[in-house]
Amino acid sequence: MHFLNELVTPSERQAVIQLKGDRKLAWVEWGPEDGIPVLFCTGAGMSSSLGFGATHLPALGLRLMAIDRPGLGLSDSHPNKTLSSWVDDVRELIHVRNLHPALAVGFSQGAPFAFALAEAGLVEAIAIVSGQDELSHPSIKPLLHPDVAQMIAMVEQDAAAFEQHFSQIATWEGLWQLIINMSAERDRSLYLHDSFSQAYQRCLQEGFSQGAGGYSRDLVNAMSTWPFALEDITIPVDLWYGGLDTSPVHSPDFGVTLAARLPQANHILDPDEGGSILWTRSHEILSRLKSYVSGVTSTVVDVVAWICIRNRQVLCARTMGKDTFYFPGGKREKGESDWEALSREIQEELNVSLIAETLTEVMVVQEVAHGYTEPTQVTMRCFQADYTGDIMATSEIEAIAWLRCSDVDRCAPATQRVLEYLYQQQWID
Repeated sequence: MHFLNELVTPSERQAVIQLKGDRKLAWVEWGPEDGIPVLFCTGAGMSSSLGFGATHLPALGLRLMAIDRPGLGLSDSHPNKTLSSWVDDVRELIHVRNLHPALAVGFSQGAPFAFALAEAGLVEAIAIVSGQDELSHPSIKPLLHPDVAQMIAMVEQDAAAFEQHFSQIATWEGLWQLIINMSAERDRSLYLHDSFSQAYQRCLQEGFSQGAGGYSRDLVNAMSTWPFALEDITIPVDLWYGGLDTSPVHSPDFGVTLAARLPQANHILDPDEGGSILWTRSHEILSRLKSYVSGVTSTVVDVVAWICIRNRQVLCARTMGKDTFYFPGGKREKGESDWEALSREIQEELNVSLIAETLTEVMVVQEVAHGYTEPTQVTMRCFQADYTGDIMATSEIEAIAWLRCSDVDRCAPATQRVLEYLYQQQWID
């Protein structure tokens, strides 16, 4: 599908610096070069090549920088790599490239690396997405899957032997199969999609291009007791988890304990998402993260929309002078409720009356607003409702059409998101 292909976007720039000690630190970028830097701490064994949210970055004014951790991808190895040495490397990168203010995102095993940047005061805020918890913490140990608990015990008993063992047996192919086998159907449907599968596997292959040493060292660092207290992190931390995530190496309670330990945590648990929420809700993750940067404001347009489905097609309209289709609806007038705004807009646009008793909310979408000269976001609340009368375009509407998901290219970004959701729910073709 169109929206799955959009999730895989080749990087726009590659860069490398020479660190003190004569090691190279490499990264790739997406988004405007003058955008607010978002330092991406990737998942287990991943190189920097698989980003997220690239299509949203220009409108948000963000610059995604995915960094190869030492020993992964193109960054030189660091045999004694720790979370503290990672902080030193990134501190040098921030200084050399003047990356102020900066934000960070930690995905899966990248979580402790993002937390380390936060504790060191290098970033303004972080988002932890499907993040690994501090698995050795007393509050978490009783919740662990037996296999994970055994790994933690092995690290505690002899971390060097554990690291050596994994460096001898780990491969990118084995890690890929482990990811697929641990994932729920919600995630596998994305991970196994042709273009995404190729990009993810290529990312892992690049991550292991120097051997398994970088991955094995990360594994020990992530599974050991972290050298800082989460309770000391005073910046905002967004915790994003999907209720359908079945990975036993992510947070076993979907971030509940993490939220209790962090002074400024915002816990978002989406019951309909899995571990792949990094890609499926990338816009919300990034736009919320940006909101924590001092002095940054963004324009948000709040609208309501009617979802009318007939014969596995959904009704869309194009207003006068516009080049794309939208769902019928529009902005609230001052003091209007969702129902009042929606019923008024549909009467004005389509000459039908909605029935209040049948109103149900379908979803809320946040996306880049189409047709604005300044960067603008739209929050669109979508509703279904029965109606009376015959649908007929009024003078406000140039054309109406009953669309399928294959028509996404004819629609505005927020409408595309909803079309794809309706298709996933098997409500439209």
